[in-house]
Amino acid sequence: MLHHQQSSDTCLLLKKSLQNLHKKTVLFVLSDQGKDLRQQISSLKQKLMVRESHWSQAHSLLQSRVEALTRENQELHSRLNVNKRSHQSAGSSALQPGSYNTRSLFYHHTDCNDTQMASQARKDKVQEETRYSDGRVERLFWNGCRVITFRNGTKKEIGVDKSVTVTFFNGDVKRTLADGTVIYYHCDAQTTHSTYPSGLEVVQFPNNQREKHHPDGTREISFPDGTVKILHSDGREESIFPDGTVVKISQHGEKVVEFANGQREIHTSQYKRRMYLDGTVKTVYTNGRQETKFSSGRVCIKNNEGIIIMDKR
Repeated sequence: MLHHQQSSDTCLLLKKSLQNLHKKTVLFVLSDQGKDLRQQISSLKQKLMVRESHWSQAHSLLQSRVEALTRENQELHSRLNVNKRSHQSAGSSALQPGSYNTRSLFYHHTDCNDTQMASQARKDKVQEETRYSDGRVERLFWNGCRVITFRNGTKKEIGVDKSVTVTFFNGDVKRTLADGTVIYYHCDAQTTHSTYPSGLEVVQFPNNQREKHHPDGTREISFPDGTVKILHSDGREESIFPDGTVVKISQHGEKVVEFANGQREIHTSQYKRRMYLDGTVKTVYTNGRQETKFSSGRVCIKNNEGIIIMDKR
């Protein structure tokens, strides 16, 4: 019976050993495949970031154009009101009561700018107005736009292109484009938050700092001085400075500095190492000891007091 028990234990040990060997073999095969997959995923992420950057730039240009057109439209309205008041004043003094024709005086003015403003006024004319019991007022314009004004001052504008712009009573503005892009402007913070159909979110601050939040959890921060910092979802960090210096920090805290002149530095908890273009490598350990290896093969070691303790040529 004791012999049978020992045989059973031996079989169990052999079975566990085979299982462990099988797991190691599978992990070894998967590691090679995983490395290729990670490279492919990294390449696709880079392409996606480039495309999203192009989309963001294009949208910024379009948004600037829309804002410029809005300001121009407001200026035209202001000039229209001024001209209208001046014509009314002139007509009341020159014409006899009952013979004053505001419409004829306004639309047949010889000034080309006034004619253009009149055309714009016809387009912005209200075609239909509906008032609701809760205080809402809905206006339909001849150009197809629809504007709903709420009792608290909030205004909702629905454009012909299906875009929706909501101007809140506190000054915030939310714009939803036809493609699903949402742009929200926070009036108090003067910050713009844009959300794109791809899942990309862009936050623009008043000091020109911009943050991009990618769907995979990556954050990209562009500072006003041109520095770009990328925070990856796995804990890695990457900073790109205007002078071309790149600093990379791994999940474990190891830092790699790549200078624009081609030199590199590695910072770990045990040492700091700098590699020069001529092949020289200088290492400074945490205890103060210094080690320099030259491309010629020479090795120079100094203790923590700076005294040379070895100089092998």
